[in-house]
Parts: sequence; C-alpha cells; structure tokens
Amino acid sequence: MATTTPTPTSQQLTLEIDSLLTHYLSLLDTYTSLRAELNALQSTINLNLARANFSAERGVQYNASLYPSSMSASMCCEITSPSSTSPEHSPSITVFGPSLQETSNPPPPIFGILTPSALRTARGDAVALVRDLGPRVVAVQAQMRELEIEVRRRRKTAKELDIVKET
Repeated sequence: MATTTPTPTSQQLTLEIDSLLTHYLSLLDTYTSLRAELNALQSTINLNLARANFSAERGVQYNASLYPSSMSASMCCEITSPSSTSPEHSPSITVFGPSLQETSNPPPPIFGILTPSALRTARGDAVALVRDLGPRVVAVQAQMRELEIEVRRRRKTAKELDIVKET
C-alpha cells in the first residue's frame, strides 16, 4: 500500500516561501554585519603591517619576500555542506592549526625576540580572522545559498501547481 504525500496548496507554498524569504533576509543582515567586521579586521591587519614596516630597520620589509619559500599558512579552514537541504542544518566548519597554547607564542623565530608589537598585533588579528570570523562568514553564506535553492524549488512547485489547476 503506497502512501502519498498530500500536495500542498498554492497558499501553503506561498506562506512557506514567505517564511524562507524572511529567514533569508535575517541571514543577509547577519552576513552584511559580518562582512563589515571582516573588512574592518582586514584594514586593521594591513594598518599594523604598514606600522611594522615603517618602524622596521632600513631595508627590512615585512612581506612575502622576507619569508623562506617553505613557510606557509599554519591554519586552514574546511567547510563541509550538510547532507540535508533543510535551512535548520548549518555547514560543518573545522579549523586546522596550532592549539590555543601555541597561538599565544610570538610569531615565527625568523624575527627574533625583538618582534615589533604591530607585527604581533597583525598576527593576532589574522589568527582571529581565520579561527573565528572567516568561518562564520562562510557558514552564513552557505546557509544563504541553501535557502536560495529551497526558495527556487518551492517557487517551481507552486508554478507547477498553478499550471495544473488552470487545466
């Protein structure tokens, strides 16, 4: 005995779409505020790097040319989408990198013990960006994409339902 799911009415679909769009707008507001925080943090990092370069010894520039080619990022962020397309499920975010005890250490020993404070501050801000703010921005963006897909599906179902009713 096969069970059939009841077909939603056009008004039910409209209410569901409205609910999804309301949730989307709240996510958009969150995303906008997180992007503003991200921009401010990136500006702070760049400003601190400029301060470190200004106070550096003659000929020293704190940029990629100062590091050996073997140095790379010590922290990475991995985001996996949930198996369900329901808006209640959020993506899984994993940050790989040194433990909290290791991040309180000064920057790599390439700078010695006299590391400029602006460079330490820039490093701390960059760690905060990768560990906290970046994953939150990506998670909200992934949720928004999932909601967009769900709204398109519901609109398509509502359109098909209206076409069937007209015939």
